[in-house]
Amino acid sequence: MRAASVKHAEYEILKGIVITDFADLNIDHLDLIGGHDDKVAYDRFTKAVGSLRNILENMMEKRLKHLPDAHPDSGLTLEQLKKNRRGGVR
Repeated sequence: MRAASVKHAEYEILKGIVITDFADLNIDHLDLIGGHDDKVAYDRFTKAVGSLRNILENMMEKRLKHLPDAHPDSGLTLEQLKKNRRGGVR
């Protein structure tokens, strides 16, 4: 679907980031968290991922109302989107 507005384009970018499997991110960035054995660094990293996910989801939620009526996510709440994400990506 063609972006109908800047807010619509922002929403699509945020959705692409938020639906990323962050388990892969943890594995790819073991040097950042000090490897498997550094529990403190690992906990910091996973808390940071959760914090940023919340920020991005809040940004998505604010842009939902700007989606065109024909958009598959139009009219959904953030909770419905999260539920859909668990069941698979559209």
